[in-house]
Amino acid sequence: MLKLAQDGILSFSTKPLKLVGVLGIFSILVSIVLLIYALVSYIFKFNNLSAGWTSIMCTITFFAGVQLLSIWLMSEYIGRIYEETKGRPEYIIDKTVNIENEDNYNS
Repeated sequence: MLKLAQDGILSFSTKPLKLVGVLGIFSILVSIVLLIYALVSYIFKFNNLSAGWTSIMCTITFFAGVQLLSIWLMSEYIGRIYEETKGRPEYIIDKTVNIENEDNYNS
């Protein structure tokens, strides 16, 4: 049943691909907050962290976010290709009406 649920979520939707972009933006925001924290703690000297810890964490989270955003961009292209290859029409005609006289059309 878990396999069926996984197939249902991943096979028919591009939402999991968009989630990667959200995670990338979140990771970049976390790295910016860590960088601000590192600068404030360096200026006011109130942290007991090892030397270089904050800068390493900022770098890792920032580049992880950039990688996630890059993957998200590629997955958007792949998702659009997937939607296009389904071969579905842009619209579906429910029924057609044969209009022979324009007067009948206006009434």
